[in-house]
Amino acid sequence: MLENAENFITEYEEAKKVFTEKMQAEIKKIFKQFFNECTEIKTVRWVQYTPYFNDGEECVFRVSEPYFSNAKPEQLNPWGELDNFENESDFSKAAYNCDPTRNEHVSSETYKTCSELSKLLCSRSMEAILKNIYGDHVCVTITKDGIDVEECEHE
Repeated sequence: MLENAENFITEYEEAKKVFTEKMQAEIKKIFKQFFNECTEIKTVRWVQYTPYFNDGEECVFRVSEPYFSNAKPEQLNPWGELDNFENESDFSKAAYNCDPTRNEHVSSETYKTCSELSKLLCSRSMEAILKNIYGDHVCVTITKDGIDVEECEHE
C-alpha cells in the first residue's frame, strides 16, 4: 500500500543529494570567479540560523547579510564585523556599505558584484539551499582558499 510513496521519498532524497552536490560545486565556482574579479575582497562571511525566539512570531531560518572584507578571517567576529584592525585601510562591510561613495577601497564594479551576490545568498530559495549545504546555527567564511563552516552562537 505504501510502496509507491516510499519509492517517491527515496527518489526525492536521491534527487536532493544530487542537487546539493551540484550546488556545492556551483557555489565554489561562483566564489572562485568572485575572488578573481573582486581583488579588493579577501573574505566573505555570514551567519545562518533559525532564531530561538522571535517575539511570538514563527522562528524561520535565515541567512544574514554577508560581510565583504579585505581583512583576514581571524580579524573578523562571527558576524563578519571587523574586530582587529591591522591596517588603517581594513574594512568589513555589508554590500550596501561597499558603495565606493562610502568606501574608497572598493571599486564600483566590486560594489555591484557584492550587491548581486548578497541578494542571491539572502534570497528565500537560496536560504533553503544554504541550510541544506552548510547547516543551521553556523558561521560560513569563504576565502579564495576555501570554505570554512563553524558553529555560531546567536540570540
